[in-house]
Amino acid sequence: MRRALLTVFGLVGVMAVVAAVSSVWLVVQEPVMVADAVSSGQYRPLLAVLTQQVGQLCRALVTLL
Repeated sequence: MRRALLTVFGLVGVMAVVAAVSSVWLVVQEPVMVADAVSSGQYRPLLAVLTQQVGQLCRALVTLL
């Protein structure tokens, strides 16, 4: 039970790190889009780009493995 709990916490941690790195990448690469999304309150374009980048990252990891 304890091992499974640590595994879940580890997966959540890895997902949080991926989301944080993707967010920083988005701010650096597309600052105007981020500023527009924050000022208008519509985050769908940001989420679309973030999910696309996370998908590409997962595909790259699967290819490496």
